[in-house]
Amino acid sequence: MILQRAIFLELFRPFLMTSGTVLFLMMMAKIQRLVTWMVDKRLSVSEVLLMTLYMLPPTIAMVIPLGVLGGVFMVIVRQSLDSELVAMRASGMGFSRLLKPIGLFGLGASLAGLLLSVWLQPLFNEKFRNLQMQVIKQHAQDSLIPGELNFEFGSKVIRVGGREPDGTFTNVFLSDQHPSSQSPVIMAQKGEIYTNETMRQVVFQIQNGAIYTRDPDKPALSTTSFKTLSYVLTLPSSLDYSIMSAGAMWSISTWQLIQELSSQRMTHDQRSLYLFELFNRLSSPFSCLAFSLAALPMAVVDPRAGKSAGFLRALLLVMVFWLLWVASRDLILAGRVPAMTLFLPSVLIGFYGWFSTLRLEQTGR
Repeated sequence: MILQRAIFLELFRPFLMTSGTVLFLMMMAKIQRLVTWMVDKRLSVSEVLLMTLYMLPPTIAMVIPLGVLGGVFMVIVRQSLDSELVAMRASGMGFSRLLKPIGLFGLGASLAGLLLSVWLQPLFNEKFRNLQMQVIKQHAQDSLIPGELNFEFGSKVIRVGGREPDGTFTNVFLSDQHPSSQSPVIMAQKGEIYTNETMRQVVFQIQNGAIYTRDPDKPALSTTSFKTLSYVLTLPSSLDYSIMSAGAMWSISTWQLIQELSSQRMTHDQRSLYLFELFNRLSSPFSCLAFSLAALPMAVVDPRAGKSAGFLRALLLVMVFWLLWVASRDLILAGRVPAMTLFLPSVLIGFYGWFSTLRLEQTGR
């Protein structure tokens, strides 16, 4: 019992070291882009800090399984090289006794990851997306300078004649950046930029205008009048805020996902996407438990072989898990297997670790 407790406590330090290193490397590239945007696009320091804060829970959720894997490997490899495992076996303690502290550690990490993926991750993704839309809206308002052409949003060129104190633009002109003979030209008396919270879009709504198109069979322009026309502003390539590569579904709360799945208003494809997202949140954290069980037999090395063999096995384990997860994802989205298949990679990896540990117990290698 004392030895098992010591092994359990020993796992924390390498786990924190591995998790901290991976988290630092993953966040550095994102923070560098944020700082670049702060300089180029006049983001405030508070916006940069908030975006960094909102990115932490989703990133930590990805880091925890790697931290567990690295922590277990570092402890078991060290014990192998220091001949501590040999001493344990000589005293009558088998490898299966190590499963308890390592499995408990992996289970605790899985529960922490489940809290992140089910609650904190969608909550912070929602906050990130709201802040993202506010920044895009502000950037759009600042970019539309009266009397100047704006080429930053999508394939359109936008020009406004003036700006009212309330933020409304006057004498709006829209056209394609690379017009053809069939390209429409849009002119309107006024327009304003707003955020559509339901559709999660930044929209330039123009009013009291007309669309001019050229009919190849007629010499004159064809005119279509409108009272209101909404043009969705796409994100400029120089201002790509999709740092987390997160789709809109990532910001929906888990409770909302369940409610939507309970309704009957979804198409088959939409239901598949929602089921995938729900079970991905539920299944991904348990990779921590699977990695902890599989890492034990794979990390046992010959003291004469050195550390490299063990860490190559860790890399191989991550690759196998990733390939199984990708295959499960594609089959689920294609509608060929149920969404619960996302638990399969963790189950297979965990069973492999348990079986390999028992085999190692019997054969000693």
